[in-house]
Amino acid sequence: MGITSGPMTARIVVFGATGYTGRLVTAELVAAGHRPVLAGRTETRVRALAAAYDGLETTVADAADVVDAATVADAADVVDAADGASLARLLGLGTGDVLVSTVGPFRRFGRPVVAAAA
Repeated sequence: MGITSGPMTARIVVFGATGYTGRLVTAELVAAGHRPVLAGRTETRVRALAAAYDGLETTVADAADVVDAATVADAADVVDAADGASLARLLGLGTGDVLVSTVGPFRRFGRPVVAAAA
């Protein structure tokens, strides 16, 4: 009896997508046929990266500041990597969604990111 799987319905959110590692992760996910949601702190960079991959969904995510921003075009919000509740709420993480964090340093931002994804 083999393991079978259908198409993945959960969202994959790449947090820190515009950084070096985030761009590499994004490229690999797209090459594997996924359409990840790109999250980064600079709106122009996030949107440019999304455009390079035929318009992926984007979220503006600032790891340094807690900001409860109003929603802007294409469901882009501002979130804080140090605030787990902010991450879960504004990234819209649901059951089964995958959060890939390339935001550093891990010592500062790791635990809230893990808490948001739990």
